[in-house]
Amino acid sequence: MILFAHSGSSEARAPLPIPLWMLTWGAAAALVISFVALAVLWARPKLAKASDGKAVFSIPDAGQRSILFFTKTLGLLLYAVTLYSAFFGNPEELATPDFETPIENYTPILIFMVFWVGALLVNGIFGNIWRLFDPIATLSQLISKIRTPLFKAPPQWVNGLPAAGGLAVFLFLELIFPYNGQPRALSWFLLSHLVISLLLTVMFGADWLRKNEPFAALFTLLASMGIFYFKDNALRIRPPLSGLISKPFTIGSVAIALVVLGGTSFDGFGESELATDWLNGGQSQGMIVQAAPDPWAHVPTKIAMLIGSIVFVSLLYFAASLWAEEVEDKPIGSLAKKFGASLIPIVFGYSIAHYFLTLIEDSQAFYRKFAYPLSNQWQLYEAPDSIWRIDITVVSWIQACAIILGHIGAVIITHDQGLDVSSKKTLIKSQSGMLLVMVFYSCIGLWLLNLEKV
Repeated sequence: MILFAHSGSSEARAPLPIPLWMLTWGAAAALVISFVALAVLWARPKLAKASDGKAVFSIPDAGQRSILFFTKTLGLLLYAVTLYSAFFGNPEELATPDFETPIENYTPILIFMVFWVGALLVNGIFGNIWRLFDPIATLSQLISKIRTPLFKAPPQWVNGLPAAGGLAVFLFLELIFPYNGQPRALSWFLLSHLVISLLLTVMFGADWLRKNEPFAALFTLLASMGIFYFKDNALRIRPPLSGLISKPFTIGSVAIALVVLGGTSFDGFGESELATDWLNGGQSQGMIVQAAPDPWAHVPTKIAMLIGSIVFVSLLYFAASLWAEEVEDKPIGSLAKKFGASLIPIVFGYSIAHYFLTLIEDSQAFYRKFAYPLSNQWQLYEAPDSIWRIDITVVSWIQACAIILGHIGAVIITHDQGLDVSSKKTLIKSQSGMLLVMVFYSCIGLWLLNLEKV
């Protein structure tokens, strides 16, 4: 049995470009300087007005319907092909002698890298691209057109919490499940996700599912910081991050961000020699490893580590919210939701830092493997065997800068949001707790990047 996970290349696990102590001090200084500069120069909220952006071009209704028909059909087709590949293609991710040609099943790379990381980053940069292709949403909308929901939708405050729970399950599959590199095992995950989503549509409707399906909910949050969005029959462009201000955050939205942030932190630690030596009695095994005699031996410990990571980052965030509550004398729940948008650029930065190079290399590997789209002998196109590689020094700087810039973005969001809830006298004091948490998050992220990888 082969265990699939991220960061398979040595370059993806490159050391920091400069010593850790120097980079952490520099990151802390950058955040503090940004905090002070914003306090002095940014006296009133600006992002809400900027979030409206300007129109790039208009798209008539007929054009919108044509585009959506094409993208949704393509999304359904790719989804069906992936299901077929997972169920009936090569049962192993790597080529096996059972097939006449060296066919490799692309399902693990497609799910864990091209879809999970790629869609996250694309939506964070360009806006909600995923909604154009989302096959689950398409099927859900078709069901809603032919029948009304059986039950009234749960209260609004619940929205996002089912998505956070679903993402936690996905993180278990991605990072812990011993057979996550086997297409047959992933096929049952895909089918279960489809069936549960459609059952929830029948119960509560397509609109409720759109807000609570794990991936649509997460990608919608990330898309809020993207530069493009659609409004009033026009494609509009806006400054990065500004859309987060106009996005209403619930406690479920905060939970989604904290689950993904905790999961990414756990992944960064889990691929280190420190973690593998601890789990394997001093014998590093790597992230693509031969399994122990009992593949489930370390699963309970890893589950505890994943939960602990999520709880840890959550406690830090709510501690900062509690500090703001003490200063502003406002409910912690409303403050936690108010500043929830600040978590999104951190999640985005962490994702770039941990998966940037692997995404580049695995996307090329996916293109090569998808030459056999059904993971059998039928070939769609000729694909090159070689891949393009990026310089290791460039990778190191991109990883480190993604962590730092993501937290600077969080400081900007926190400050702009804070101007709505704080007076001039309490602004700096109430935000100082969140600043300390941002500094701590950034130091953790850089430390995880610096850990010696297996």
